[in-house]
Amino acid sequence: MSDEATNAPQTPGAPEQPAQPVQPATPEQPVEPAQPATPEVPQPAAPGQPAQPAQPQQPAQPAQPAQPQQPAQPAQPAQPVSNPCAQQPAQPAQPYAAAYSTQQGVPIYGQPAVQQPQNNGKAVGALICGICSIVFSGTVLISLILGIVAIVLAGQYIRQFGKEGKATGAKICGIIGIVFSVIALIAYIAMFAIGIAALNYAYDACDNYDDLYDYSYSSSNSGSSSSSNSSSSSSSSSSSADLDSDEQAVMNAAEEALLNLDSDSAFVETWASQADTLFTDATDGVSLSDIGIDPVEFIHWMAESVEVDTSDPIISVTGDSAIAFIDVENYDVPSFALALLQAIPDDVTASSEEEAYEYLKQYAQEALNTTELAECTVSLDLTQENGQWVVSEDSINKAADLMFYLTED
Repeated sequence: MSDEATNAPQTPGAPEQPAQPVQPATPEQPVEPAQPATPEVPQPAAPGQPAQPAQPQQPAQPAQPAQPQQPAQPAQPAQPVSNPCAQQPAQPAQPYAAAYSTQQGVPIYGQPAVQQPQNNGKAVGALICGICSIVFSGTVLISLILGIVAIVLAGQYIRQFGKEGKATGAKICGIIGIVFSVIALIAYIAMFAIGIAALNYAYDACDNYDDLYDYSYSSSNSGSSSSSNSSSSSSSSSSSADLDSDEQAVMNAAEEALLNLDSDSAFVETWASQADTLFTDATDGVSLSDIGIDPVEFIHWMAESVEVDTSDPIISVTGDSAIAFIDVENYDVPSFALALLQAIPDDVTASSEEEAYEYLKQYAQEALNTTELAECTVSLDLTQENGQWVVSEDSINKAADLMFYLTED
C-alpha cells in the first residue's frame, strides 16, 4: 500500500499532460491586425479543449476517485493558459466587431466606385444646359442648341440608370428653353414684319411729299443783297417746275404771302418783341434799342431781304386745301448777331458804358450791310375761298418764326 501510495501521487502527474494547452500560442496570430480575416477564426477556442484532459482521470481509477480530483488543483498552474481565456472577454468583442465591420465595409467601399460619379456627370451637365437654355432663350440659336443637348444627355442618363430628379428636371428645362426660343423667334419675325409695314405706310403717306424731310437750315454765302420798299422784295420769278393750274395758283399765293410778311402790323409788332428779346438774351443784356436799332425796323429789314426760290417747290392740292413747301433766303437774328461780332475789332476798348454803346451802334450799322443770308424751307397751308387761294395766318406766323429765327424752340 505504501508503494501504491507512493505510486498513486505519481499518477496524478499524468494530468500534467493538459499542459498542451500551452499551444494556444497560436492565438498570438491575431496580433496581426492588418488581416481582418484572422479575427474570423477565433483560435482561442482551442484552449477550451483543455477541458478534455478530464480523460486522464481514467488512470485515477486504481486510486481513490476523489483524490484525483484534488490533483486537479495543480491544474491551477496552468492558469497562464487561462490568460487567453481571461483576455477573451475583451478580445471577443474586437474580433466579432471587426468581423461585423468588415461585412458592412464591403458594400460601403464598393458603392461609391460604381454609380455616384456617373450620376453627377450627365445628370448635372444636362441640368446646367437646360437652365442655360431658358436663360438664353432670347438668343434663339444658342438656346435651341443648349435645349437639345440637355434633352439628349437627360435621355441617355435615364436609359442607363433610370429616372432621377436631376435628369428629369434637365429634360423639362430643355423643353421649356426650346419653347421660349421658338416664341422669341416668332416675336422677332412679327416685329420685323410690323416694322416693314410701318415703313411702307409712312412711304405711302408721304408719297406726294418726296422732299418733305430733305429741307435743312443752313447759312450760305450768296454774295447778293436786296433792297426794295417795305411792301415788296426781289424774288425769282421764273419757275422750272411743272405745275398744273391749281398748283400754280397755290404757288403764286404762297409767294405773295412770303414777300409781304411785314404787311400786317400786328404780326410785325409781335415779331419785333420776340427779336429784341432773343437778341438781348444772346448779348447778355444788350438790346436792339441799346445799339440804335428799332426792333420794328429790324423786322422790316429782315422781311425785305426775303428771296423765294420757285424753281423746285412742292405743291399738293386736295380739294379746297393745299400745302406748299418752298425754299427761301433771308436775314435772321443769329446772322445779324454774328455779323456784329465780326464787325467789332479785337483791340477796341471803351472807358465807359456810354462809349461802349456808341461803338456798338457804329458797328451795328456796318453789320446790317455785312449780314449773310440764311436759307431754309417753309411750309404754308392754303385754303380756297371764293376761287382764291389764301394762306392761313397760323402758317404765316410759323414761317416768319422759322425764317427770322425769332424763338430758340
